[in-house]
Amino acid sequence: MHNENELIQAVARGEEYALEILFERHYEGIWKYALVILKNPEDAKEVVNDTFFRAFRYAGQFRGDGLFSAWLYRIAKNLCMNILNRRKKLLKAVSVVGDEMRKYNNSSAPDIAPFIEKLDNLKADYRDVIILKDISGYSMKEMAGIMGRSVPAIKTLHHRAINKLREINCFQ
Repeated sequence: MHNENELIQAVARGEEYALEILFERHYEGIWKYALVILKNPEDAKEVVNDTFFRAFRYAGQFRGDGLFSAWLYRIAKNLCMNILNRRKKLLKAVSVVGDEMRKYNNSSAPDIAPFIEKLDNLKADYRDVIILKDISGYSMKEMAGIMGRSVPAIKTLHHRAINKLREINCFQ
């Protein structure tokens, strides 16, 4: 098995095999995160592709201070926010109101669709910690790196997010 730091250095040298390995390791988590945020499988796929394109292009700028997954997550999060901002501008431009963008809720993950819909009722940090831990499967340590917080802070945030989901009857 390849060491992640070695793979990142190989990507920085332009060795595509390393990007393929990193892609296989991180694709699912990034895709699930983007799908939950964007509620559109095509947009989520675009975010994944753009995330790895940028990771390949800017691999030489990755300092290695934190986890590679944290860096990927930040790229993906920024791309998701760009798409959401474009959507808002488009909706304003054509005067579309209400839940027009929610038509994508019935995506390829119908078993968690009601749960995902409830996530919209959470503040961003709570939503992110639930997506990262319970949907994308990141460890508390990885989440700490991704979110720029300590592991105890992430555990507390996750606990509070779960309690908030209970308050809004998400687990019935």
